[in-house]
Amino acid sequence: MPVGIRRAMIWTTLSAGNAGLLSRHVPAGGLFALPWP
Repeated sequence: MPVGIRRAMIWTTLSAGNAGLLSRHVPAGGLFALPWP
């Protein structure tokens, strides 16, 4: 498996894990209600 694909899979997994942790501390929709630049 190419390194780029494996790296993308790892980053996707980490991002999903971080989103899961944040969703436990932030009210539903609260994260998306933040004023993103």
